Amino acid sequence: MLQARPKGRFSWNYTFFDGDVPVAELEIPRFGSMGKLILEERVFEIGREGLLSGDFFLTEEGGEVVATARKRGFVLRSYEVKIGKASYVLAPGSWFTRKFELLKGSKVIGRVHPEGFWSRRAKVDLPPDMPQQIQAYLTWLVF
Repeated sequence: MLQARPKGRFSWNYTFFDGDVPVAELEIPRFGSMGKLILEERVFEIGREGLLSGDFFLTEEGGEVVATARKRGFVLRSYEVKIGKASYVLAPGSWFTRKFELLKGSKVIGRVHPEGFWSRRAKVDLPPDMPQQIQAYLTWLVF
């Protein structure tokens, strides 16, 4: 299980830990729609196609799309996620929670949730065979 910790009180930048070992850095600029995810020696671009609309994406350094997500509606806080040829839904556990569940069909296969009610730290409890860059991307979508 990964843990996401913000780099500062008001920062959108996160460090992802596996236990006590940092495994990835998420750097999001204050202004603009593109950031980067650094995992070991690999750099991924992360962002949204438009400023206020469009799909969210994760791409490899060479431009290959790794994952995309589309909001399921203006009011809904859920996403249709495509990772390769697989499709998932990332949706809140209930209306009044910050816990999100990753569904494959109707089955919950993982969760991303805050450590506490006021916390900006997140516990990333997704399938262990899911690549860490995908886990960080899904966390970025909902945190």
